[in-house]
Amino acid sequence: MVHLRRAIGITGTKPGNMSTSVREIYNREIVENPEGATNYTYLQSQMCVKKMRRRRHPNNPSTVEELIDTLSQHQNSAYGTTMQNPSSNFFQQQLPFMVEGERVGVIFSNLDAIQKYREELLTVTFAGIDGTFKTVPKSPPQLTKGCLLTFQVVLKNVSFPMVYALTSRMTQATYESFLRIVREVLPLNYAQLTIISDYERGLINAVESTFPESRFQGCWFHYCQAIVRYCRRSLNSIYHLFQSNPEAATILRMILALPHLPAQVHPNCTFTIHDGFWVIVEFANQYPNIYHQMEVFLNGYIQEFWLTQIGAASISVYGSDIRTNNYLESFHATLLNQMGKHPNIWDFLQKLLLIENQFYVEMDQVRRNLTVRNHTSRVQRSDATRRVREYIDTLNANGNLLMFLQRAGHMMDGYLHGQVGPQP
Repeated sequence: MVHLRRAIGITGTKPGNMSTSVREIYNREIVENPEGATNYTYLQSQMCVKKMRRRRHPNNPSTVEELIDTLSQHQNSAYGTTMQNPSSNFFQQQLPFMVEGERVGVIFSNLDAIQKYREELLTVTFAGIDGTFKTVPKSPPQLTKGCLLTFQVVLKNVSFPMVYALTSRMTQATYESFLRIVREVLPLNYAQLTIISDYERGLINAVESTFPESRFQGCWFHYCQAIVRYCRRSLNSIYHLFQSNPEAATILRMILALPHLPAQVHPNCTFTIHDGFWVIVEFANQYPNIYHQMEVFLNGYIQEFWLTQIGAASISVYGSDIRTNNYLESFHATLLNQMGKHPNIWDFLQKLLLIENQFYVEMDQVRRNLTVRNHTSRVQRSDATRRVREYIDTLNANGNLLMFLQRAGHMMDGYLHGQVGPQP
């Protein structure tokens, strides 16, 4: 038992193992020390290793400034330097993440890796920005009012997080400060760049003001998700209509297909999102009872909010091979799986360093044309792009916008089946 306990303690507190689950360590060590497991359980080892790890961590910071001071100390460099050999700074103290003279968070980025992959980064045409709350550390407490922001680039159909920020606020000024840092450190060709995010107005404004020469594109998945959520609200009273009425279900599918049209007349498509919307309204008017129930949804929500406040230019994904920032959502799911909800700040940083090293290695692999991701999602996306282009070609030939919307809308059948249920 003594040998097993010592082995687990030593293994569990090695610098590279501080984020490894105790269960994994215990299972591995009892293979080598089966006799010790007779009187030493996993629960005992878990309690022991957690205590040992806590003693090796710095004190939890109570403010963002205290976190910065702690990370700046040489004895704590393991929490702010990369795992490559030689290592690089990951915590970027010198980058001024400030609003009106006050620090609003902490920036993490491997600037040496950015320089190493400079030529590849100049070829990037898609990037994304998004925030997540679930994995924000519970200390310092200021961070609970903010999020973990990530700016990712898409290189050869693989997304790579390049700049991270733990923020204490979620305001347009905070986003602008973060994006100015991104622009300072990332050598991208911003004139050829499309930046995808959700539809938070402060974030949209920040992207458009910081990258005026780039194109902003709202995430099509977030558009669809927001509309379905609106319909689910009991006060809107149309959710069950979509479940029971085939004409209403057709209208919903066509609304979700609108972003496949351009915001303005395009050389390769003379029909716009606004044209499509009025075709949908005309279709709904053929069924007075249905139109009456959907009037607020169509005119008050789709037209006033999406087409007027957000704007057709922000929701259009016309001609785009990448229509969503689902790769960012997938990254957030990975973070949550590896970190759990609201981890200790030091556990968070150690696991983030492991993730950073993974992407560092994978970017080098992608640069050498190795496959690092499953092809399934890329094949599905390419197939969807091909189908939409075929539908656009048919639209240009026959001018039947209603047919286009119905055909493109049926591409959402699988999604709607999962969100709304079987369609009538």
